[in-house]
Amino acid sequence: MMIRDLGYSVEFWFQTGPDTWNNDQWWSYNANGGYVRQKFRLLRGGSWQYFGQVNVGSSQSVRFTIEASGLGWGTTNFDQFISRSTVPPPPTITQVTPTSTSAFHVVFVGNGDGGSTVDTWQIAYSVPNGPTSYVYSSGTSDIGGFNSGDLIYFWARGHNSEGWGGLVRTCSRCHMDRPSSAKWS
Repeated sequence: MMIRDLGYSVEFWFQTGPDTWNNDQWWSYNANGGYVRQKFRLLRGGSWQYFGQVNVGSSQSVRFTIEASGLGWGTTNFDQFISRSTVPPPPTITQVTPTSTSAFHVVFVGNGDGGSTVDTWQIAYSVPNGPTSYVYSSGTSDIGGFNSGDLIYFWARGHNSEGWGGLVRTCSRCHMDRPSSAKWS
C-alpha cells in the first residue's frame, strides 16, 4: 500500500501479487475529517494500481484501507501523516528607534508560523559590505555597537520544525547621525 503526497493532494496505490485480484474490491480513505468508501476493480499481475486521490490542504493524518474481501488476509489500514507546514514567513519590522548614539530599539511582529509553531525568532543586522549578525529576540530588542554615521540594515526571521524562514529587509536606511531621517522600504 502507498499514499503518495503530491504537495497539494495525495494518491492511493496498492501493489497486487501475481494471483491477487477482485472485481469488486472495497477500499476507503479518511481525510479532511471525512470518510469515502467505494469499489475498485483490482487486477491480478503484481503491478501497482492507482485507486484514486483527494486534495489535502492542511497537515493531517490520512488513512487508506483495503477491506478483507476474499483476498486471503484481513482488512489492512495504512496511515500516513501529511505535513503542509512551511518555514515561517518573514516578520515585519514595525519600529526602529535610536536609543543612543550607538544603539537602536527594534520591534517586529510575526506574519504567521507556516503551520508549525515558531520556536525561535531572530533579528539580523549589518552595515553595508559587513557581515550579518543575529540576535535572538522575542519581538523587541535593543541592538548596539554602531558608529555615528553608520548605515545599518535590519531583517527578522523565524524558525520552526521546517527550518529558518527567509530574511526580508524591512528597514532600509537607519543613519546613526540622522535618526529622524530613517527611510522605510
